[in-house]
This record gives sequence, C-alpha cells and structure tokens, in this order.
Amino acid sequence: MGENAPRSVTRKIRGLSLAVSNTIGKYDLVRELGRGSTGVVFEGVERDTGQHVALKIMLPEQDLPDSLQRLGFTPKHFFNEARIAAAIRHANVLRVLDAGTQGRLCYIVLELVPGARSLSEFLQPEHRLPYQRVLALLCRTALALDHVHKLGILHRDVKPGNILLTDKDEVKLCDFSISSKIGEQSLTEIVGSPRYMSPEQLLRRPTTQRSEVFSLGIVLYELLTLSHPFEAEDLKGIVRRMLSDELRPLLECMPGLPVELEELMPRVLARNPAERFATARELADALGGILEQQHRLERTNLLQKRVATLKAFKFFEEFSEEELREVAVAGDWEEYTGRAEIVREGAASGCFYLLVSGSAEIYKGNTLVDQLGPGDCFGEMGFLAGIERTASVVADTPLRAVKFGGQAEAQLSVEVRSKFHRACSRIVVYRLRQFTSMLSSDLKGNS
Repeated sequence: MGENAPRSVTRKIRGLSLAVSNTIGKYDLVRELGRGSTGVVFEGVERDTGQHVALKIMLPEQDLPDSLQRLGFTPKHFFNEARIAAAIRHANVLRVLDAGTQGRLCYIVLELVPGARSLSEFLQPEHRLPYQRVLALLCRTALALDHVHKLGILHRDVKPGNILLTDKDEVKLCDFSISSKIGEQSLTEIVGSPRYMSPEQLLRRPTTQRSEVFSLGIVLYELLTLSHPFEAEDLKGIVRRMLSDELRPLLECMPGLPVELEELMPRVLARNPAERFATARELADALGGILEQQHRLERTNLLQKRVATLKAFKFFEEFSEEELREVAVAGDWEEYTGRAEIVREGAASGCFYLLVSGSAEIYKGNTLVDQLGPGDCFGEMGFLAGIERTASVVADTPLRAVKFGGQAEAQLSVEVRSKFHRACSRIVVYRLRQFTSMLSSDLKGNS
C-alpha cells in the first residue's frame, strides 16, 4: 500500500503557526482530534496495515505555553513521552507505538481509542457520573499509576484531561509529555497543571508517588462533587487554601455520599506527604474497599425489599422471614416488557412463576381465558410434575416476576423446599376445585 500514498499537501492548522502535511512518515492524517499543552493530536492511518492510530505532533515553540517556553521545552523533552511511555505495558495506560520526525515536525504515534472522552467532560452537571462509577474508574486509574510508579516513572500531570474513558468503560492514563524518572526530574521548574498539583510541587520540592496520590485525590473529589477540594475565586486562592491545608469537607459539598469517603480524604489530600497514602495501590485498595462495602449494603437493602415483597403474598404465608430470605436469594427476579411471551403453550418447562408487579394474560390457543395480577402465580403443574404447558402467558403490561426452576429449588434447604412444594400443591388443589365447580355448574345448566 505504501506505493499508493496520496500526494503530500501541506495545510495550516487553525489558530496555530503549525502547518502539517496530509502524510507524515508512513501515516495518512484523517482529522484533528484535540490539542494539548505540547502538541496537536490527529487521527491517522498507517498505510501498510490500515491500522488507525493517534498522531501527536509537537507544537512550534511560539505556540507552546509560556511556562514551557521559559523552560526551553525542546524536541528532546517532547520525545521524552515516547521514550518513557513505550516501556509501560498496562491495560489502563495509553500505549506508545512509534515516534519520528519529518522535516522540522516531531511526532509520536499512540494507540487510538475509539469514542474516548476525557474525564474532564464529566465535571459538568449534565454529565455527572454516579459515585460508584467514579470509584470504580479511579480505582483502575490508581492501579495504572501504581504500575507506572513501580517502573520508576512519575507522570507529573495527573488530571481529568489526561484520563480517558473508552466506549467500553475502560480508563486510559495518557500524556506522559512531562513525565520523568523518579529522582531525575529534567524540568526543574513548576510544570503541569497547578490546579491539580500537590503542595510540594507548588513549592518546587521533590515530587514523589505521594504527590501523584494527591493529584488523583483532587480528580476524585472533583468528579464526586463537581467542585475543587480547595475551592476559591481563582487559582491563586486555590493555591493559598491548599498550602494552608483548608480542605473543604466532602459531605458539605455532596451530602449523601458514604461517610467512608469523607474519612478517606485526609489520607489523600493532606498537605504533609507523610500523612498521605504511601502508594497509589493503597489508594486503589481503599477505593475498592469502599466500593465493595457499598455493593454489600445495596445487596442487603435489595434483599430486604424482596423479602418484604414476598411476605405480602398469600403463597408465602407459612414462611418465616429467614425462609423468605432463602427464597428471595434462590429465585430469578425477571422483568418483561408489555406483550412479551413468558411461557408458551405446549412447551416443556419445570419453572414456577410468581407475579410481583404488573399484569399478564393467559391464552388457550388464541382465546383469552384469564388475567393475572401481583401475587398470582402460574406454572405449578410444570414445576411439580414436569408436564407441558397447557396455556401461554403473555405480559399485558411491563411486569416483574420471580421464577423458580430446578437450580433455584436446589439452593433451598429441605424444610423450605418442602414448604414450597406444599404451597404449590395447595394451588393445584384450589384450581382443581375451581374446575370441578365450573364443570358441575355446566352439567346442571345442561340438564
């Protein structure tokens, strides 16, 4: 495919003094994806393989931020990202694939993540993430950062804009353009994003893993509350409050969050590095612990609601609360849309259903023979004797039902299983009596 490379056409990039060709090295440029402090990122295609990639092209000196111009940011610093990040292999770190120059242009080739958005997009109220999802995403980010640290690398610019969220709900830590080896900070001035810097970075003291725990803590706080933990009118005010250790209580900004998160914040955002988590892994473990605790609490609350639901139905009138917990855990709680077929006439099935909410219709052939509501059940003969379905059941409205089959029954204790069978048998007897009564009435009417 290399022989079919398109004719090179140079174009100016809007708002910059940068001009690029539509072909760079073995890559064809497709479109601009975004801009950062050190470069412009394009989507590209490798001509020989057809692989879609991201190309980051270094900005000319006059387009660099003042802070980087003062530091004399050079191609050597730009390629620092390729040199350092190429050694990192982690599912949650954006991979560096290639690097090179073309004329005066310097470029780095990165893994392209379709549909990726930076976490900075989720700092807007309309895009706010549920706190459980924030914890899960930043737990993975912390593990990625810990991996980077174990390789002896400091990222030095941890912020929402440098954490991507893919369309598969994975995070990717990216932009290692000002990263350095631990203990070898080539850019000694304040570089990065002051809003997310630790106090020691602002004071031009050595940066450590604990510094990046602080930065990730600010990201965590912002995603949870949509505000900065040291909120002030301007950046100078934020820095002043940060250096004074004036952390705004988390629950003051966002009531309703788990109190464990409030207790976590001083271990993340303490002014003194020695009071913070020593590693990003410790932060990840703490976030994972809170998340698991919340999941357990949600499961407990859901189970209690389900037990209360079952307790209200006559079918379970002989069951104790402990026995109802067994049943609630064993059953499959299913939802059906309106007109969905739940069981089909003539089908083999050993499942029993209890309608929890909504309504359903019973059909014999195409004839509607009965309607069901909350507390009604069906499938008892199939459950007890394994016979074919004698009618079809169709959801009349969106509904919820609890289904019990062989696997669910196997989870029940012997005593609960016995009670369950007795309750099903009572329904069979009741329906036989109904049928006998109807038959008797029909015979009397015909005599």
